[in-house]
Amino acid sequence: MRIPHWITALRLSMLCVGLTAANSAQAVLTITDVGRFDFTESASGARELSGITYAGGSSYLAVGDKDKLLHTLSISLDINTGAITSTTIDPTPITLSSSFNTDREAIVMQGSYVLTTNEEGPQLEAFDAATGASTGTPVNISNPGYGIYGQDRPNRAWESLAIYHNNTSTILFANEDALVPDGPTASFTQGAWVRIQSSSADAANSTATAIGQFAYPTDAINGDSPFTTSETSGLVEMLTLPSGQVLAMERAVGLSGYRIRIYEILGAGATDITSLTGLAGLTSGIDFTPLAKALLWEQTFSALTNSNFEGIALGPTLADGRQSLVLVADNASGPVLPVVGQQWTIDDQSLYALTIGEEPPAGDGLTGDLDMDGFVGINDLNIILSQWNQVVFPGTPLDPDENGFVGISDLNHVLSNWNAGTPPVEGSSVPEPTTALIGCALSISWLSRRQHRGTH
Repeated sequence: MRIPHWITALRLSMLCVGLTAANSAQAVLTITDVGRFDFTESASGARELSGITYAGGSSYLAVGDKDKLLHTLSISLDINTGAITSTTIDPTPITLSSSFNTDREAIVMQGSYVLTTNEEGPQLEAFDAATGASTGTPVNISNPGYGIYGQDRPNRAWESLAIYHNNTSTILFANEDALVPDGPTASFTQGAWVRIQSSSADAANSTATAIGQFAYPTDAINGDSPFTTSETSGLVEMLTLPSGQVLAMERAVGLSGYRIRIYEILGAGATDITSLTGLAGLTSGIDFTPLAKALLWEQTFSALTNSNFEGIALGPTLADGRQSLVLVADNASGPVLPVVGQQWTIDDQSLYALTIGEEPPAGDGLTGDLDMDGFVGINDLNIILSQWNQVVFPGTPLDPDENGFVGISDLNHVLSNWNAGTPPVEGSSVPEPTTALIGCALSISWLSRRQHRGTH
């Protein structure tokens, strides 16, 4: 029996290097609350805006879940504070060429095209951003790798969508609440499991290939209301940062009103659950390793305000280097308001401004320094080899090329800058790299390239 090249490569790596668990570090994120911006506008027909994405300068593109219009917003920010100073919506929206009239929940730009998630289907649609012409449906539940999403619950399907900055062919999207085989929906006492899907997508050619699925835990609903049975909690949006880190925005509607939380998704160590046909009855940490999360910001808004924030976009860089963030509210009445009476009209819009700062750990910024210790060496190679040829959450230290797969490109990030930085001090637990080790890694690279080319 012929041994595959990747197995040979991995065996060789184990002879050259004793694999060790490497502690990875990422930039420390801090979100600062800036404040809301309410305005009234009727000329554009914009309503129930549920997805927003940054288009450069002061321009943003947004979609709503009650029509098939692409809206251009001009949002002016204070360059020092990130506060919104003025907002207008272009009175001539672009009509998206789609047979589906409603339920677009999220949007991202990929070059001159936009991708949108649609809970009808569910499906991912692609359009020319300038004309609205459709390039097709890159993802629907009949495509290989996405079939499990056909077991979604009504109005709880693909609500969020994100695209990576340094590898724009990699996207993430997720269902809002648990799929039927993954267990119960969020309740007042516990959250639910949703699946974050990583894919390689090309909007221009309307193609997408499934890469992996990862279990994400949502929060419980924020209180039981005696006046309604429509309370909910779920993942409503994701956003990637230039650093490769990913934010998750959760929205809960309960007794205390609209609770919005923004988390950083911690993907290191999470396992691909594509092969699991259901999470119900499985044990987290034993049968699968879920994504972890760290709370960065939380705000609860009165149900009497237009605060059903569902979309989030990265804005321009501020004067001090922080990034601006803009949230947009779906101005539908929502499940709580019929009890108390709607307090706004369909022409009333609400935005919310935040800023996010990234404090890099020591050694950050050195190409190939995956453990962020200021030196490219054995530990960084170990990080790659520890999950060679494995599907991982895109953008983790294991996956610097952000394609969701640990392979030759990630190895090259290390080899291209080998021995750069300040070597560990004598007596350190981190071994000094050697010329032999570089030769070993190059052997792995050569074998992997042979496999990639299909040579024998």
